[in-house]
Amino acid sequence: MGRYTDSFSVRLEYIDDADDYVEELISAEQTFRDLGEGMDEFILSHGYTGDIEDVHKKAKFIRGRFRDADIDIKCLRNITKWFTEGRWIEKETAIKICFAFGLDIMESEDFLRRICLMRGFDCHRPDELVLYHAIRDGFDYDMALKEIMDLPKPDSLKIMPDRAAATGSIVDETEDITELSELVSYIRTHMDRFAYRNVTSYANIKELWYNISRTGGLAETELRLKYVQLSDEDGRGVRQRKIGDNDQFYWRVYTQILGLYGSRIKSLGTDDTIKPILRNREFLSRHAEEMFPNKQTLEKINRGEKVKDEAVRKTLILLSFYTFWVSHMLACGSYEAAGNVRERSYHDARSCIASINLYLLDSGYPELYRGNPYDWIFIYSSFTPYPLVTFRDFMRELFERYDSPESG
Repeated sequence: MGRYTDSFSVRLEYIDDADDYVEELISAEQTFRDLGEGMDEFILSHGYTGDIEDVHKKAKFIRGRFRDADIDIKCLRNITKWFTEGRWIEKETAIKICFAFGLDIMESEDFLRRICLMRGFDCHRPDELVLYHAIRDGFDYDMALKEIMDLPKPDSLKIMPDRAAATGSIVDETEDITELSELVSYIRTHMDRFAYRNVTSYANIKELWYNISRTGGLAETELRLKYVQLSDEDGRGVRQRKIGDNDQFYWRVYTQILGLYGSRIKSLGTDDTIKPILRNREFLSRHAEEMFPNKQTLEKINRGEKVKDEAVRKTLILLSFYTFWVSHMLACGSYEAAGNVRERSYHDARSCIASINLYLLDSGYPELYRGNPYDWIFIYSSFTPYPLVTFRDFMRELFERYDSPESG
């Protein structure tokens, strides 16, 4: 963690001195490391002594570790692009790296979270449960793979909270199992419990969304009392009095959360995605842009359909952040975070982050991490005097730069 995350902690200390919070956020987005830079840190601490600028020597070193551990290197065919293009890797490859470098379970979870910016082992997946136990108990990858190949596939179509077991209960029930064959026997016996995933996270998102979007909920109340829409006149415009109840319901509430609801958003030429404004790599990092929460994700989760883990986690962060700060605004009548007294605003910021982390941990996801460019947007915004305004101004700035004549 060290110097990399320390640099972002220092940025929080100087928020009071910042002239423009949005410019500071944009500046930070340009300094986040990509996978290649994270892997540089990792291999240097795990035996690499060659030239850190030599991509081919680094690739050769990693391939060598794979061969020593008797792990197929096909997943490394694009390895040089990790370092030259910052290309991110699949979770299966990341877990293979954990085996290849002989990481223990704590080191593996840390590697997945800090270097790969992804969820740790999802023990509601039979294959990842086996891999988790294999690393924990010192079995090699080949042995774990043989057990996984013999497992039946769970029928995972929908999220069914009333029929699913929480991931934590599965981990607890298998805690004392030390042989992979015994673990596989447990999985076969309880296969119905593995058919449904992301139960808690879906339930949390549905609850947050209901409280935000229902009649008389947070979004409608904010819209009536405080929200200023993004209009053609001056980028701010007049207050919109109600959300309405029609086919554009999800889009309206979603764009309001982001601060983009208003007549100007029509210039995107779509009424169901903001992807065009997220693609400017100069102002938003690749990892923050990928699987950014969208209208379709919200609809799928509320219908109980499968969505990728990263999209679920990011949606959970967005909705819990909005819920905290709008509730705060409605309670005190202002978007300001407890006035300008630093200690009090810091207390509110820490309370917000603790609230988001509670949702994440309860849903089986890692806490907010300052080295994650998406997480940083919400951490930094929370420590500014007007957290929700800062976040929305950041989103509006991305829109302005996309929508400006100079952008096209």
